[in-house]
Amino acid sequence: MRVEIKNYQDDSGEICRGIFVEGELFDWGLDEKDLRTANALIRREPLMQKSVMGDIQSHFVSCFSEFIGREVTLSQINEALQTGEI
Repeated sequence: MRVEIKNYQDDSGEICRGIFVEGELFDWGLDEKDLRTANALIRREPLMQKSVMGDIQSHFVSCFSEFIGREVTLSQINEALQTGEI
């Protein structure tokens, strides 16, 4: 499967960068409220940063795996972004 990062125009007209698989946008992001909550938690408890980042990475990998229809690892995703194939 072809994987690439490229610019696209979102619904509001803003230019964004995204991951595309076989030309289809992998439309993934964090909910603004959840991100603010995570940032507040990290500010109060700096030791929680590693845990919060791990949760975000895990969620990203899970969603990407579901998007392409097979289970992959973060390393495989990073490699695919470099090589253009997964």
